[in-house]
Amino acid sequence: MAIKRSDLTDFAIQFSDPYYIDDRINSEALSAIGGIEWVKTPFLNHYTIWLLTETDFLKHILDATLDSDAGRIRNLMRQRRGLTSHWFRHIGRTAMVRGRDELAVKLWMRAEAMGQHDSLKYHDLLSTVPTMLNRHFSRQSPDKALAAVARLRPLLETEVRGREIIGNALRVGGRGKDAEETFRTIVSVDPANSRTWLDLTSMLDRQGRFQDAIDVARKGGEASTENVDLPIVADWLNACLRIVEGRLEDGLADLVHLQPRLEESATAAETINHHFLHNNQRLTEGERPQAFAEGMAISLSVWLLSAYRLDLHDRLADAAEVAAAGFESRLEDIGLRMTSNWLNIRQGLINGNLDKAKANLIELDLACRDHAESLKAIHQYLIVNHKKDAIQERFRVTLAQSPKVATLWLAFARALDSQGRMADAALVAKAGSDAHPTDLELAIIAGWKLLQVGPLSSAAQCFRRALSDRPEGIRHLAAMREARLRVGLSKALCGAGDHAAGFQEAKAAIRLAPRDPLSWLWLGRCLVRATRPMSISLRRSI
Repeated sequence: MAIKRSDLTDFAIQFSDPYYIDDRINSEALSAIGGIEWVKTPFLNHYTIWLLTETDFLKHILDATLDSDAGRIRNLMRQRRGLTSHWFRHIGRTAMVRGRDELAVKLWMRAEAMGQHDSLKYHDLLSTVPTMLNRHFSRQSPDKALAAVARLRPLLETEVRGREIIGNALRVGGRGKDAEETFRTIVSVDPANSRTWLDLTSMLDRQGRFQDAIDVARKGGEASTENVDLPIVADWLNACLRIVEGRLEDGLADLVHLQPRLEESATAAETINHHFLHNNQRLTEGERPQAFAEGMAISLSVWLLSAYRLDLHDRLADAAEVAAAGFESRLEDIGLRMTSNWLNIRQGLINGNLDKAKANLIELDLACRDHAESLKAIHQYLIVNHKKDAIQERFRVTLAQSPKVATLWLAFARALDSQGRMADAALVAKAGSDAHPTDLELAIIAGWKLLQVGPLSSAAQCFRRALSDRPEGIRHLAAMREARLRVGLSKALCGAGDHAAGFQEAKAAIRLAPRDPLSWLWLGRCLVRATRPMSISLRRSI
């Protein structure tokens, strides 16, 4: 339920971190209604409350609040930063997740010197280091990740979980031998640690060392007797090994026999799906993809992974067959339904059977309306097949000829944008918006993309479409979002030469979100542009 201005007292105040997106969204929404002071606490994430935990300090804050003195409250909060261990602790957490590991450790040491218990340092270390490492790896910077692990190793090695973090970082960083040594050291000290046995099994499996992975999983199952996942994984890998060695019937029989046990273990299912994703090129190279998929029908994701992998290797007919077989066996699964539709669409486009493509396109669109998450798979398919320009062009033409496919226009535009094909994304979004003028999201994405690549008159048209007063439009927009769209419209109008109309839209954005810095910045630029012709004229007259 949204807070209204009438819900607030004469003096209201909020504390939050402007860089923490979840809290910032709420704080900006509160600021937009007016009548509330925002005291910003940078880099504390969701932990601002820790600055207010001491009674004496809280009394000063409450006194200033009763006096309606926002300036005094801000000064108190600034002074507070260097006077409490909580500030150093939580700034250290932010520093760590942002890759500043040496600074983080210094801040935590300062917090300890101010009386914080050292156990909190290890808690924060183990909860933030994985995020920091993922940040480096996702940015293709494994050297930075491994260097951070080397610096933090003396701290991490004091905890079992820390040693697991080291092992996984070495594995992801390509140092398999060192990772294996680390994992084996952990299980030798703590043989009941089933998580590390699974990590080691998974790593050996990804290296193609099936027999070693099987041996480790069996040994882990014996050492960790209460864990049911490791024996299941070992039996799964053994079945896969039989298939790779050419004993297809034996392998499939083992998989079918394993099904009842696997349905009781989500952890084992996750491990197996990771295995299948990395290795099933080898497992689906035979002549019987559907027969193999039937053996893989232990979990829904296995059907999908099998279809994906076959499609990636340009075995589209086999992929469609697998998806259809999966859907027939599990009619309630929306993921298999949309995958089957999508593969049939692409088959129709490739073979020139546009009637088949259109029929499946309409079915797929209906599925997407009820299950927005399924758009992600379409998006992924379009990215994977981005070099198949002929297929994408046929897809665009088929979309244009088919009714009721707004969600797929949107997925197609976003996929093209993800490939860096901004001009194509703009054209597709504009075509989709023209075909579906009441679809808000299509109008918005078309407006922003056309603003970057032109024509600006078309961008203005799409922004106006998004801002039109109708049930699907402006009434469903938050004030901040509408203000940003007004800024976009203003930029398009100014770029097209209509400075007067652009200036009016910039002022409208300020009225909607008076505390939005981007709206004010753009209004300032509009004023500069408006006065520039006057300055030129004055210089000429002089």
